[in-house]
Amino acid sequence: MLKVHSAEVKPGDTFLALKGINDDGHNYIQKAIDNGASCIIASSGEYDVKTIIKEDTREYLAHYLGDLYADKLEKIKIIGITGGCGKSSTAYLTYQLLNNNSLKCAYIGSLGFYLEKKVRNLKNVTPGLYELYELISEAADEDYSYLVLELSSQGLAQGRVMGIPFNIMALTNTLNINDLSNHIEVFKQLSYKGYALINGNDSNASKFLLPNNQNILFGRGNVNYKISSVMLTLFSSTFMLSYENKATEIKLPFPGEANIYNYLIAYITALMLGIDSNEIIMTTPYLKIPEGRFQVFKKDDAFIVVDYAYTPNMIKNIVKEVKKISKGKLIILIGPKGNCSLEEIEIGKTVINKADKVIFTTDRSYEVPASDLINNMVENLPEDKYEIILDRGEAIREAISNLQTNEILLVLGRGSEEYQVVDNIDLPLCDIEEINKNLKKL
Repeated sequence: MLKVHSAEVKPGDTFLALKGINDDGHNYIQKAIDNGASCIIASSGEYDVKTIIKEDTREYLAHYLGDLYADKLEKIKIIGITGGCGKSSTAYLTYQLLNNNSLKCAYIGSLGFYLEKKVRNLKNVTPGLYELYELISEAADEDYSYLVLELSSQGLAQGRVMGIPFNIMALTNTLNINDLSNHIEVFKQLSYKGYALINGNDSNASKFLLPNNQNILFGRGNVNYKISSVMLTLFSSTFMLSYENKATEIKLPFPGEANIYNYLIAYITALMLGIDSNEIIMTTPYLKIPEGRFQVFKKDDAFIVVDYAYTPNMIKNIVKEVKKISKGKLIILIGPKGNCSLEEIEIGKTVINKADKVIFTTDRSYEVPASDLINNMVENLPEDKYEIILDRGEAIREAISNLQTNEILLVLGRGSEEYQVVDNIDLPLCDIEEINKNLKKL
């Protein structure tokens, strides 16, 4: 059998060496041989067993797997969701909407691997090519006709979907994407005249309008699917959707204008797959966004919002969303992600400028102690606008107990994660559970 992990090699197997961003399979060729590999496929070198030299071993793997699983690929249509923000929410909404309308759809992404329900967690948002084909095969064997796949920037950079044929590809936005090339390139993997769904309000939208695709723009202004008359609350969103000379009011059971854009991808996908618009709208009230993505809690006349946002751009985006519907002061609770970096300093400046008060606490700290990371974040910040509470659970408790009428507490960085890392030690703590626990005590 062909193996890409040397530890999995058994006598008689072929080992294929892949180059990654942080590691190189060529460094493990001898281990594979020691484990019994009878053949090596590599981009260079001479070895004591049969050796096949290929300039691009990942391309070789893509062709090999494409041929091996060709019958499975014929049974399933693949929908790719890429972009800088909103991929998980968009993919999960699409997965739900198709299943709610009797199209049997699987999901692969940051939430895990879902068939009818969650099957298991995944190590990567976009699995490696070998694992991805195995998951596609598993879905096809269970008679799933559709699969929604999240495409992370790292996954695209590492060629994890090379050769995968897509029927629909969607771009949420290009926030936080430094290099667009891989994201544009994957739109070339659409089947001929496949549907490309593109956020028409993104500054880079025109770069994704490739001639061989059926390009569909959505958003505000001069687009195919036009949003207008947006009304937002902390628990719902209402808007008018206009296309093909008709207009429909749609109410979503979750907040945020960004989620209107995420929902539109799911809506248009369902339309392109033959679901009637009335059926889509009828099943919309049953949709849910993933835990920890703009998740809102109420405390008397104040509110708590949990979100994964952790980069400066993501933070600016979520604050912008919250301020569209807030009436009072904004408190932000956030911690460092484990690097004494310029980005951490920028995060500190961003939250200080956007909030009325900031609580700095723990999140992830590995080689550098949490206290040092936080001190790095707050350096040169006005001391009257923040406080430091190292215990994240205590920080959440204090922030909730001090909330006043119409104030919003924005708890950022971790979403529904169940563990934080403090000074290289895994500690069980979930922001959502901590919030629910404290609200029950009030």
